[in-house]
Amino acid sequence: MVKFGRFLVITLMGLFLGVTPGLAKDPHSVEEVQALVEKAHTLVVEKGIEDAKPLLHDKAGEFWSADNELYAFVIDYDGNWVIYPPKPAGEGQNLINVKDVDGKALVREMIELAKTQGSGWTEYRWMNPATQKIQKKKTFVQAVDGQPYFVAAGFYMD
Repeated sequence: MVKFGRFLVITLMGLFLGVTPGLAKDPHSVEEVQALVEKAHTLVVEKGIEDAKPLLHDKAGEFWSADNELYAFVIDYDGNWVIYPPKPAGEGQNLINVKDVDGKALVREMIELAKTQGSGWTEYRWMNPATQKIQKKKTFVQAVDGQPYFVAAGFYMD
């Protein structure tokens, strides 16, 4: 009984302090997101958008994180989803006027960033489907040279 009591105390302390393995996870890093976008960008350039689509859709593939929270997507310069891995049925939908909770025209900003700088980061506040809370999201955008679209991926901060 004493051993069980010690086990229970240690387990509860671990939960309280947030050090229990497997229960807490680190957020994705800017390096991880940028590497994913660059890898997906290379795929799109080498294979073309249509041949890249099934590879980017594959949740078991190399373009999704193990926790299924990080994936690469493609939006064209008119604001249309070209590749949207979490919900392929949404591909073709126009997002040009989508704004975050603060009124920031995030898709327009991504398009402008891709067109003027080629690549870079943007931040906005968006509903995190995992937590059902509005959180800051950081997204890396990379234009595809000679094409009217960009590849991007983002992660929730906090």
